[in-house]
Amino acid sequence: MTVTSRRRVSPLALTAMVALLLALEVAWLAPNFASSGEALAQIRWPWLLVAVAAEIASMATLARLQRTMLTAGGVRVPLHRAIAVTLAGTAMSITLPGGSVASAAYTFNRMRRWGASPALTAFALAVTAGLSSLALVVVVLETVALDSDDSGGLAVVPISTALLAAATALWIIRRKPDLLLRPATAGLRLVNRVRRFPRNQGLPGLQSALGEFVRIKPGVAAWLRGFLFASVNWAADIACLMFACQAVGAHELTATTAVASYAAGVVGASLPLLPGGLGVVDAALIAGLSRGGLTVGAATAGVVVYRLISLVLVATVGWIAWWLQSRPAPRL
Repeated sequence: MTVTSRRRVSPLALTAMVALLLALEVAWLAPNFASSGEALAQIRWPWLLVAVAAEIASMATLARLQRTMLTAGGVRVPLHRAIAVTLAGTAMSITLPGGSVASAAYTFNRMRRWGASPALTAFALAVTAGLSSLALVVVVLETVALDSDDSGGLAVVPISTALLAAATALWIIRRKPDLLLRPATAGLRLVNRVRRFPRNQGLPGLQSALGEFVRIKPGVAAWLRGFLFASVNWAADIACLMFACQAVGAHELTATTAVASYAAGVVGASLPLLPGGLGVVDAALIAGLSRGGLTVGAATAGVVVYRLISLVLVATVGWIAWWLQSRPAPRL
């Protein structure tokens, strides 16, 4: 098989996989469409508006997290611009196959236009991802601990361990930047070897960028704000799911069930070839909510409302934001 034919097979295989996944999901949910329709027909509009507000808060705090890290490096960005880029990047991430790569590239380019150096831009993106991952773990552990019959102090050990590990890793990298330089150099040389470039091509630039990367040192207040924004980003999105379920009359939903279901959905969303975790996220959310005591019909209706907000609405607004930013500046 030639390279050309392999390239032609990949999109076809991807399309077939997504179509099969959606067909299986529809077949599984078909018996519950009637009860879901009843719940959706009697939707509680105040709860729906609160769910939308929660998703807006989630997107805004994600933008503030990235903005905080840029500010720590001396680049100040108006909040509305940061929110617009966050929305556009999120739209790419949840609607394009492998959209996380396109989203990261788009966000990187926009930050560079704001005046951030490559090192600062890489720092902001890396810290955003790291703090977001840590915050999700903390939010899940805290919710489970507070909603359980056991003492909430049971969550202190794993949470403290995670925070201590993150702080220790950061301290070590700051004190010994060679720990970053050595693997980065090895990676660059491997790429040069594959591309048949000179062994050390690009090495001075890499060393300069890493040196600048290490010199970026946000204060304690910046780290605390960043972690707070990352935590609120996740908590607000989970709240959107809970409010969406409330909007369709699923009042028996507990915080633990919502968080556990959400965590399963996050795993499904991590599949890079499925835009927005299409099919997988929905199935994981519905299964989790159903196991937590909701009827399948109520769970399906709640997930439909949640996905309309967090996927369809966010993607629509995000692509509009991308279009507005891509327009050429008007001539004076």
